[in-house]
Amino acid sequence: MTKTTRILWIGLILMMIGIAAPTGLRADVVVLKNGNRFEGQILEETPDKIVLKMQFGTMDFKRSQVQEVKKTQGPAMPPPAQEPKPDEGPQPPSRPEALPGARPTAGTLGNIKVVQKIAQTTKNYAMNFKSALALLYDDDPRKMIRLSFFPYDLTDEDIETLKSSMLRNKPSPDPKIWTSPPEMYMTIYFEEGKERKQENIAEISWCFFGFAYSNESWVEEWKGAKARGAMRRFNLSMDGEKGTLEIMTSGSVTGKREISQPVQFITYTWNINATCKALVR
Repeated sequence: MTKTTRILWIGLILMMIGIAAPTGLRADVVVLKNGNRFEGQILEETPDKIVLKMQFGTMDFKRSQVQEVKKTQGPAMPPPAQEPKPDEGPQPPSRPEALPGARPTAGTLGNIKVVQKIAQTTKNYAMNFKSALALLYDDDPRKMIRLSFFPYDLTDEDIETLKSSMLRNKPSPDPKIWTSPPEMYMTIYFEEGKERKQENIAEISWCFFGFAYSNESWVEEWKGAKARGAMRRFNLSMDGEKGTLEIMTSGSVTGKREISQPVQFITYTWNINATCKALVR
C-alpha cells in the first residue's frame, strides 16, 4: 500500500466515523463560497457533497460550492412544526426559543433558497435577508401587517419609500444571478375585531418578487390553522406609531410556470428569524 493510498484510507475512515457519530447535540454550519451560511445537522458528508438537515427541510451542497464546514456542540435541532389537520381547528403553534445555532446577527435575518427546474436542468441559489420593515395598517378591518425583507440594509429614504410603494431601484446583490434585487413580502391578516396576536392570525400570504425572473412574482396564501402554524413566534411591541416586531417562520412552496416551454417548476424555501422596525402606515 502506497503512502497516498494510506492517506486516502485514513481520510475515508475518519469521515465514516464522523458520519456515524451522534448528531443530536450538534449545530453544524455549512459556509458557501458566496458567503451564505446554513445551520442544521449534517446527515451525509462525502468528497462530492454534503447533505444538511435543517428545520425546514434537507439540502444538498456540492463540495465545489462549499468554503467551510463547522461542527459545533449546541442544542439539539427542534423538530419541524406539525401542521394541524383541517378538522382539528386552531391549534397553538410551537414556540421554540430560537432557530438552531446562534441567534442571527443584525446582518442576517434569515434566508431563502430557490430551486428552478427546467426539463433536465436544475438551478439552485440562495439569498440572505439583511433588513426588514413591518408596516401596520390600522385602517384595515383585519389589522393587516405588511412585512418586507431585503438583501441589503434599509436607509431612512428607503423606509419612507416603502410607506407608499415598493423598492425597485437598488443594485442587485449578485448581478450574475439577479438583474435587479429580489424581494420578499409577507402579509399577515388577523381575525376581524381581534388584536394583533399570534393566536388571532387568520391568513398569511408570501410574495416572492424577482427571484426567478426580474419582473415576475409568485404569491402563496395560507389560511387558518396552517397560517398560525407557520408563524413560530410573533411578538409585537408598539409605543404609539413606532415599535418592533419579532417573528420566526419557515416554509416551502413549489410553483408551476406554464408560460415557458418546457414547463418550469420553481420551489421557494424560506427560513426567517427577525426583529425589525414596525411603523403605523
